[in-house]
Amino acid sequence: MNDIIKKSLQFGLGAYAKTRKEVEKAVSELVKKNHVNKKEGEKLVAETLAQSQKIEAKIEAQVRQSLLTAVKALKVATKKDLALLEKKLKSAKRK
Repeated sequence: MNDIIKKSLQFGLGAYAKTRKEVEKAVSELVKKNHVNKKEGEKLVAETLAQSQKIEAKIEAQVRQSLLTAVKALKVATKKDLALLEKKLKSAKRK
């Protein structure tokens, strides 16, 4: 499961990098065409990327929640479950 989360985060970071390039390119074109000045362009890039990060965080939270729901539905043992079982086994050995 950690591999899935890791890959999801890597995908998100890759998407963010691509988004950043695309936003900067689009705003650069607006500056070149004199639709916005350089300062406004920088502000537009920052605002757009901040919004993109918020959306990415929401998506990441939804993915995590979906994964947790799937794990519970499949009744897969978690690290916590295994640690508890190990503790019970050690306790039973002592008796």
